[in-house]
Amino acid sequence: LNQSAGEEEAYRKVRFTVQEVQGRNLLTQFHSMEMTTDKMASLLRKWCTTMETTVEVRTADGYTMCLFVVAFTKPQANQQSRNCYAKQRLVKWLRMRVTKMIKRRLSKVQIKEAVSLLTRNVLSDALVRRCNPIVPLREMRIRKVRVVRTPKFDAQALLNAHGTIPTSVEADPREVEEAVEAAPAAAKAAE
Repeated sequence: LNQSAGEEEAYRKVRFTVQEVQGRNLLTQFHSMEMTTDKMASLLRKWCTTMETTVEVRTADGYTMCLFVVAFTKPQANQQSRNCYAKQRLVKWLRMRVTKMIKRRLSKVQIKEAVSLLTRNVLSDALVRRCNPIVPLREMRIRKVRVVRTPKFDAQALLNAHGTIPTSVEADPREVEEAVEAAPAAAKAAE
């Protein structure tokens, strides 16, 4: 995935399922991604609206994913009031807009690109940019992603998704050399 990300991106728990074993190499496929509890707790604040929505989307290669999105409002510039609650009609509009944008974006890509978009926050940043003019948002995150349905297992598609796989030494038959009994011969010579 994104191994160059530092500590600021260490709040995701990503799970994979093993599809095939080749020697010591495991061919895996994305299963789920979740935000850690401490990160989720750090996002929660008083005096603002927490908006949650669930989106079920089918990728181009047949995977059905369920995304759980959470967003938090922030005060507008020069606001005097202490709270920053959003009206219910704006919350409904935000849910509809987020659902439409996620479906449009993820239905065109395959599972590998979808995981890349989700782990690098590209999708959530685009959602914030589009929704911020109507409802000022402090943060919008994709809290959880689950693969609900997978297409029928295809070994060739799995190999194509992984690209080149290093050859495993354990898969090759081992050559056993004959043991030479030099120790007893050395003992007879010493007598």
